[in-house]
Amino acid sequence: MRKSSLILLLAMAFVLTTVAAGFSSSIVDGPCKEICKDWHYGLQLDLTYDCNTPYQGTATCPPCPQFDYESARGYCTTMASPGSVSEYNAHGIIMKVCDCPDPNFDITKSYGIRIEIVEPATGVYFTNSNTSGADYTCATGCANGIQNIYVSAIGDTTDESRFCPYPCVATAPAAAATAFVMAYEPVNSGKVLFDPATHDKQPDPVTGDREECCLDCIGNLAKSIQTTCVQPFMVANSPYLMIDVPTMVWDPKIIAEGDEVVLKVIITGETDAAVCPTCNDLCDCTVKVGIFGCEKAIPASKCYTCFPYLTAVDDEAWWAGLALTNAGSRADVVIEFYAGGESVSVNIPLLANSVTVYALSQISELSALAGKGPIYAQAISTVPTTSGGTIAAQVTGFAIMGDGTQAYGYLTKCGLCGCNDCD
Repeated sequence: MRKSSLILLLAMAFVLTTVAAGFSSSIVDGPCKEICKDWHYGLQLDLTYDCNTPYQGTATCPPCPQFDYESARGYCTTMASPGSVSEYNAHGIIMKVCDCPDPNFDITKSYGIRIEIVEPATGVYFTNSNTSGADYTCATGCANGIQNIYVSAIGDTTDESRFCPYPCVATAPAAAATAFVMAYEPVNSGKVLFDPATHDKQPDPVTGDREECCLDCIGNLAKSIQTTCVQPFMVANSPYLMIDVPTMVWDPKIIAEGDEVVLKVIITGETDAAVCPTCNDLCDCTVKVGIFGCEKAIPASKCYTCFPYLTAVDDEAWWAGLALTNAGSRADVVIEFYAGGESVSVNIPLLANSVTVYALSQISELSALAGKGPIYAQAISTVPTTSGGTIAAQVTGFAIMGDGTQAYGYLTKCGLCGCNDCD
């Protein structure tokens, strides 16, 4: 391939990479970050918690429905659109303390965490457990059984869109996360945490049925919690904090489809006083962790992307190339090239949030189409699911052709050369 064509293709890759990096599924306020593009805030919460009617309370279907952001408990499992499947849940709310209004933190001092349910005004409350706490086996601090908030200090990065930290696991470019565990309590001493052991309705002694969930029968449930101790969770050269939020419970008599769950996370502590009876609010951010209601559409199992015209593989005057942009999770792509009644199949794996560029001359399989004339191609893109099936990948394409002095290109058509079969 000529040098000029390579330059054009590299320029194309740069443009498409920039576009891919701009994808975002929700809005965050403050120094909170939506970093890893396989994770998202604002995912769907499942309203169909009542597995049986009347409710037969079990570990997987309690009378009062609960959800946990990090473990995906209570979230929808439908794959109707990117971000609606449980695999997209993050391992915590990410806060970059360097982006705080006054980031005057000290690794020698200890800090605490307060978490508030900002929305809805009523109907969602904190429980006395954290079902995702098992991910923090490396954490040290002041634990209280399963009633804990977990905080990990993780490393710096120059590429937030590809930074996917995990609790207690070394992540490049960060070192292994430094994790702390802290017990929590309601902010107001008059409030209580929902306890399924005592607050869930007991089985009817005659029928064995459970009554409907009645959170207003309990009353004074906590919408704001705080750690009962402080810990030195600020770590040198680790400006990102990953905060694991405890499990919450919601009231089926109040919550309706479309209601959003918005949390505020606050770092508390002292900036320059060695001894002080109170703590200051040092930094906060707001995140939408869920919206009630699952996707109802049946998800597409594949995405079809069409390149309606490419020059002949053996054209001496013109060169041709193509780029595939994957704006989602790792995808498997099969491209069928057609020319003169013949076809060639090429398998191309795509990394998450990546651009892959090829000149036709680089694809050895296309030698079988030499002498067959102009080519059109169709890319079939899938993402494997944990159940063994597939969903449509977020793949688009770009084609470019030139003769050494001029070049032109086009974006791919969505579907079977025009039909809208991509999600």
